Parts: sequence; structure tokens; C-alpha cells
Amino acid sequence: MHEQTILQIDHAALDLIQALSTHREDMERYLDIQQIESLEGELVNLRRLLLALEMGILYQGWEPPREVLDSVACISCTEAISVKEAAVKVVEIADQSQKET
Repeated sequence: MHEQTILQIDHAALDLIQALSTHREDMERYLDIQQIESLEGELVNLRRLLLALEMGILYQGWEPPREVLDSVACISCTEAISVKEAAVKVVEIADQSQKET
């Protein structure tokens, strides 16, 4: 997938996360709480997939640390980071792990 496309989809996902956070109370009047939570879960999965695409085949099979995934897929955070920033973090963590071994 083209990098620009990944970044555009990620930007849209971040906007959706912020909109959900901002308008959650209003949405709860019209939607069942499970539907809202399901939507949040799907956004988490989408952002994790985008991170995997951003990382590419180089890190295939390598599981990024949980805190990096959580920061990318953050629903309740005040600031979620982009997949581009997360990919940089993952590379830094991988390099650090390699240096330690």
C-alpha cells in the first residue's frame, strides 16, 4: 500500500477517534454502548493494521511492544500518535533490543 494512502487513512482514523471521544455522550443517546465499543475496537484494529503496513515486511513476525501498540491505537488517550511516529518508535526499540543482545 502506498505510504501516502496509509497516512491519509491513519489521519482519518485519528479524526474518528477524536470525534468519538468528543461526542460519546451524545452518541450514547442513540446507540447501544456495545455498538460504540465495537466501533472503538475496529478503530484500534485498523490503526494496528496501518502500523503493520507502515513497518513493512522488514519487521514481519516481530511483535512491537504493547506500549507502542497502545499508543497507536489509543482511544481514551488525550493524544494518540500517528502510525508514522509509532513506526519510528518501533524501529528505535528494535535497535535498542538488538544492541542489548
